[in-house]
Amino acid sequence: DNNHNHSHENSPHSPHDSHSPLEAQEGYLRAAMTWQERHPDSSPTQFTTECVFGYDFDRTYFEETEATEMGWACGEVGAIQQVLHAAMLGNLFGCVIYGALADKVGRRLVFLLLALKVAVLGSTYVFLKEMWVVLMVRFLVSMGLPVLYQIVIISALEQVRDEHRGMVTSLSSICFSVGQCLLALVTWLTGHWVKLGLVTSVPALLALVYIKVIEESPRWLVARGRLEEAAKVLLRVAKMNRLAPTHRDVLARLHKACGHPLDSPPRTQRSGRESNACLGILGLLTLYPRLCYRTALVTVCWTVNLILYFSSTMKYPYVFENPFLGWFCTSAMEIPANLLVLVLLRKIGRRPLHAGVMSLCAAALLCAAVVLAFGYGERHRGVAALVLVAKFCTSMTFLVIYLQAAELHPTPVRTCATGFASLIALTCNIFSPSILTMTHPWQSYLLMGCLGCAGVLSAALLPETKDRPLPQTLEEAENLTRRPKVSKDEGRRGSLEVDLVSKSSLSDPASSVLKATDVETNI
Repeated sequence: DNNHNHSHENSPHSPHDSHSPLEAQEGYLRAAMTWQERHPDSSPTQFTTECVFGYDFDRTYFEETEATEMGWACGEVGAIQQVLHAAMLGNLFGCVIYGALADKVGRRLVFLLLALKVAVLGSTYVFLKEMWVVLMVRFLVSMGLPVLYQIVIISALEQVRDEHRGMVTSLSSICFSVGQCLLALVTWLTGHWVKLGLVTSVPALLALVYIKVIEESPRWLVARGRLEEAAKVLLRVAKMNRLAPTHRDVLARLHKACGHPLDSPPRTQRSGRESNACLGILGLLTLYPRLCYRTALVTVCWTVNLILYFSSTMKYPYVFENPFLGWFCTSAMEIPANLLVLVLLRKIGRRPLHAGVMSLCAAALLCAAVVLAFGYGERHRGVAALVLVAKFCTSMTFLVIYLQAAELHPTPVRTCATGFASLIALTCNIFSPSILTMTHPWQSYLLMGCLGCAGVLSAALLPETKDRPLPQTLEEAENLTRRPKVSKDEGRRGSLEVDLVSKSSLSDPASSVLKATDVETNI
């Protein structure tokens, strides 16, 4: 059994051992008789046996992998799929648990918790040998990894002006793509899965350094009624922006925005129907139909994007024989895609960009299906170019859907709602390997093209969020399209944000320290 990994030198039956023709005949005869005993009612002309003379691995590109060290070959090859399934299940459960936890206890604490979990358990994982322990720790390591990325984007979006949200999302995604490119280089330099696991896990301990750097989201603090803490965060933001408002001025503006006197005790921001609603998915379903409808559309878009992104990533590396080069190229192309999104978001908005680029992706996949249906192979240059176009497009739309999901949901359930969409998408993505391995390649491309068409329809039905302030409450999110857009001259107001004004307006701190609604930080 030739695995594209590393040679298993300690195998009890190396393929380089000398075997006489008689030994070979006896070995295959025993295997055939064993198969016949297990399947007495069948007598096929060909069948697959266990590794009669052992196995070896190809170590052209890797010194050692987890599969080669554990001997996951022949009858044990299913262990690889078990580890992958454990990781995917961890992602699913993590989206439910940590998404809701981030809305409950705050983004900063959950971010630090997840980072430390990755550092400790990720470093421990590479030294485990027992299969059940490997699966359990792999599950725990993968729990919350998608939420970790979501928290970074959501926290940034909640602390910048409305017109800067697209830029922040694009820059975050570009950093992610740069990290993917560096992963190919680090993997090539290490060549050993233990070294790679340590190099990619231990640096997460740097999150401890962020404790004094990362601020809790002021929006989340206000939504939870913690105005004193929100005021302290905004004062530090003002200091970074070289402003000097007083604590009382900031607190007065926050109380005014919340609609209660300065001396009254702070309370969690809930109004009307919100007071009786669970701030989660059940509350959205029962009391906020328009918000529920948009959440369903976001979930469909997220699912389509994830499946197409994953499938195009797994398809295109087949064009390259060198796995490092293939991974680097598919990752590097995301950088210009993210830069293009940064430009187009300001010009045409979220909805037209998402629907238009997804249309191009669906067209590319359908064209690839037609080319393959005419008898060309997947390594044909035309098919490779079309898959590259699809990967480029999904890199753009994935960035846009992250932004739209954050802008359509209010602060109390923002992380929970995006986690719910990610949960459904990850669940559906389990079937992506089946799409990639369909009997005829053109069938997989046709199916992906049809999924792209569903994504186009869902994206077209989402409301435009460009130039709209982030909703702070469920009521505001429910009536999002009824709220007027804010022009640049009006200061891009949000519902419960604080906008630090310029130095020239500080001559009267009591009257113009804060504008009542937008927060801005230096990034």
